[in-house]
Amino acid sequence: MNATQEIDPGFAWIAHHGGPAVDWADSINGHRHHVLGEGLAAWFASNSGEQGKPLGLSKHVDDANGTRMLELRAYNLTPPGAEPVHWGSTLRVGEGRYVRASGSAADFPTALAEVEAHRHESRQLAGLTWWCEAQYQWITWLGALSLRATQIASSTKDPYWHFEVRGEAPTLEEAALLAVLGRLNINGAGGAQGA
Repeated sequence: MNATQEIDPGFAWIAHHGGPAVDWADSINGHRHHVLGEGLAAWFASNSGEQGKPLGLSKHVDDANGTRMLELRAYNLTPPGAEPVHWGSTLRVGEGRYVRASGSAADFPTALAEVEAHRHESRQLAGLTWWCEAQYQWITWLGALSLRATQIASSTKDPYWHFEVRGEAPTLEEAALLAVLGRLNINGAGGAQGA
């Protein structure tokens, strides 16, 4: 990019938050284009959004666990407790199975470094691979079921883990049977509610 070129207003937020000057590069398809900017090799943006709105940047990275889809964008309204530059990393671990993690940073270079360095943590528990989505939030899959575990902090008792079993079924009978799986305790007996 030379000094006489005008920066697309959609990229102005990047320089405003300490990042490089960014411009459009070659087209990937009809609306996605690579971008030019220091440290932004393989990043792209879409020109199909609303004109004048900040444009987000995306990048796909293949690694040992699957494809990571990275995102950088400015918050339109920064949520309480968050920094102005949002980053996200979505790992595709299987067909229709995605692990999401996100964060925010005070400036673009920090957000870029954090999203590119982020690795999705996993653990083997109960014969399943559990993926960390956020601190104290884990997800896994068992067949068509999605299982989540979240640690809940309590002011009146010790922290505890809340779990959910989610899925879809073609009939009420199958849905009821699968829902019972979420009510079983570790000894295999039915849970207290509805038993």
